Amino acid sequence: ASGAAQDRTVLDALMHRLEPKAYRLKGDAKHTRFGFIADEMEQVLPQITRTAASPERRKGIMYQDLIAFLTNMMQDLFADLSTASSRLQAVEGRIQLRKKWRRRGTNARL
Repeated sequence: ASGAAQDRTVLDALMHRLEPKAYRLKGDAKHTRFGFIADEMEQVLPQITRTAASPERRKGIMYQDLIAFLTNMMQDLFADLSTASSRLQAVEGRIQLRKKWRRRGTNARL
């Protein structure tokens, strides 16, 4: 397999390991927020997590980095979709052409 295909397989596996969560902040219980748990994200994409230098060593997620990662994944998916769509149209065109040939062949025999 090509390097790009292997990279895509690794990225696909990473995407399936991301687990979005719904939560409410302690100070704003009226609004539901969506995000990820930093400890879980660190297991999947350690490059986008940070640990504070404070004694509590709180972990956080660099969401701008996550957005860049997800944007890259979407670009790859759209490229794949475009390629698959073009190939599907070509196959459908050949099928229609073969149907026309068969109709002509059937009519010629009658």
